[in-house]
Amino acid sequence: MSEAYREGNVRCPGCAAEMNERRIDTLAVDVCTECRGLWIDWFDGDTLTVAQMSAPLSMRAPTPMRADARCPRCTRPLEARNHEAIGPVVHRCIECAGTFVPREVFDALVAFEPPRSEHPHEEKRPPEPGAPIRSLEELIARVAYAFGLKR
Repeated sequence: MSEAYREGNVRCPGCAAEMNERRIDTLAVDVCTECRGLWIDWFDGDTLTVAQMSAPLSMRAPTPMRADARCPRCTRPLEARNHEAIGPVVHRCIECAGTFVPREVFDALVAFEPPRSEHPHEEKRPPEPGAPIRSLEELIARVAYAFGLKR
């Protein structure tokens, strides 16, 4: 991905205010100056882990999410989705896979614990080849599995 992708400040998909880039180790997370939402680019890592690293945020009351929220990178409409299919609702870009975490779900996301497998030592396997892909997370898991990466 080119450096131009991250050049300049972007507008918050939640309230349209300018976002500021914050550095966390080697990551760059955009934080809204008004509603305190987070924009996490797909290549920065797991949404939950990056959100936990981004804490603490302001305790200012959240503002309502705009109905016409768009990706600050590629301007596509954002889709509301549950994190890990069952967790708090975050807003994902279907084009560049970035995630917007509104302030009102930040605490729930940080506290979210994905369900543990009944067989923790059992290796996760993707669905049978040819089975439909239902989510971006499932696609990423399949690619990671294909390349022998833990997911």
